[in-house]
Amino acid sequence: MQAYDRLVRDPCGAPFASPPYPGGGSGYLARFTFNLAPRFFTSTGTVGSSTVGNFAYQIQPSQLPYYVFAGSTGGTTTPTFGGTNVTGSFLSSSVLRGYRPVAACAKWVPTGAIANRAGMIAVGYEGGFTKIGGDSGTPADIAALAAGLLERAPNGSSAHEVRWLPTSYDETYGIGSPNVVYGSGTIYVAGVNVDCVYDTTTTLTANGYVELTIVVEWIPAVSSGLAVAPEAPPAFTSQQYQSTIKDIGSFLLTGARTLGSAFGGSIARGAAQTVYQSISALSSSRRPALSLITG
Repeated sequence: MQAYDRLVRDPCGAPFASPPYPGGGSGYLARFTFNLAPRFFTSTGTVGSSTVGNFAYQIQPSQLPYYVFAGSTGGTTTPTFGGTNVTGSFLSSSVLRGYRPVAACAKWVPTGAIANRAGMIAVGYEGGFTKIGGDSGTPADIAALAAGLLERAPNGSSAHEVRWLPTSYDETYGIGSPNVVYGSGTIYVAGVNVDCVYDTTTTLTANGYVELTIVVEWIPAVSSGLAVAPEAPPAFTSQQYQSTIKDIGSFLLTGARTLGSAFGGSIARGAAQTVYQSISALSSSRRPALSLITG
């Protein structure tokens, strides 16, 4: 459980560990990183000029390479929550018969000049979804969505990172479909009044990108010549593991555990303790409820 815990808390760098999912299946573990740059249509502008814009990502790791994105110029243009795909993803390769996510995280990385940095970044997680591809919204929808997420902080003032936890739906092998699934673990990254630049006269690109890291367990297509063998699952379930997380907000945002929490009586209390990770998010706002506006 400690090995699995390290992977969930640090999907980017922790050693691989088998997930505590039901059944006797097994596959190959792999780690992927995608950089998603917020780019969206807007009203006419001058190439190279600056403005501000709103954007939102809704990502379900079990449905990748498909995800939902929306963008709006400074909250004045009407956004469309469009379904799109990560390009060049192994998860859509014919070599792959199915996969299931094991760990994932998303981080906003600002790239603009500090002197011109503007706006607020929000991150969050829930076991469901807010928008489907093709939903039209109002100019205020992205700001309303951001207001309901787990943490909000000025652009560049904190780590702007959120981790993912699996639901029962995520624990079965599948292929990401062009849709979103209610009950699947979902991570959100949204920006409000973030500094952007016109890269054409009708499109904006925000000064930054979302770094999405995912660890998956995948099974090969029969034609690939690769084999998998049955394997006994770990002696604990994902629900038993998640029940050891006492402060879910701190865990999702920083990977920190409440001091004194333990992984059950069979593991020493001291081994379950971890050092808090420090982030400069004094101006952030954290909410215990993750209900989101779906208008």
